[in-house]
Amino acid sequence: MLMPLKQLFYYINPYQDLGILIRQIADLMVIFIACFSTVLFINSSNGINQIFLESLSLFLLLSLIFIPTFYIKGIYTHGRNLPVRKKLLKLIQACLISGILVFVIFYVFKLYLDLTFTFSELLVSDLTISWSFTFLGSILSRIWLYSYIGTNPEENRISEKNKKFK
Repeated sequence: MLMPLKQLFYYINPYQDLGILIRQIADLMVIFIACFSTVLFINSSNGINQIFLESLSLFLLLSLIFIPTFYIKGIYTHGRNLPVRKKLLKLIQACLISGILVFVIFYVFKLYLDLTFTFSELLVSDLTISWSFTFLGSILSRIWLYSYIGTNPEENRISEKNKKFK
C-alpha cells in the first residue's frame, strides 16, 4: 500500500519536494473554495448535493488549467527563489494565461458543439466568477504567506538552521 502512494507522490511531484506538494494542495483548496462559493452564490436555491456536483465539475476544469499553468510559469519550481514582487508578477501572469485558456476552451466547445452562448454570458458565468475567485485567492494566499514570513524572520532562521544540521 505504501509503495503505490510513494509512486503517486513522485508522479504528481516529479521534483520530490514536499514544499511543492503542499503549495499544490493549498492551490487546489483555493480552487475548490472558489468554485464552491461561486456555485453556492449563483445557485443557492439548489440542494447541497447539486451545488457540490456543480462545484466539483468547475473544480476539475480549473484544476486542469491552473496547476499545469503554474508549473509551466515556474510558480512551483524556479519561481520560488525569486523576490516576492517577481513571484507575484509570475503568479498574475499564470492566472491570466489560465483565464485565456478557459475562454479558448469554451469557444472551441462553442464552435465544435454549436452552442449558443455569447461572450457577455460567458463573462458573468459561474466559470468566470470561479476563475476570478481563484485568481484573487491565489494572490491573497501568497501575500498572506509572504507577510507572515516577513513578520516572523526569527522562526525562519531557526528552521533554516535546523535544515542545515540534518
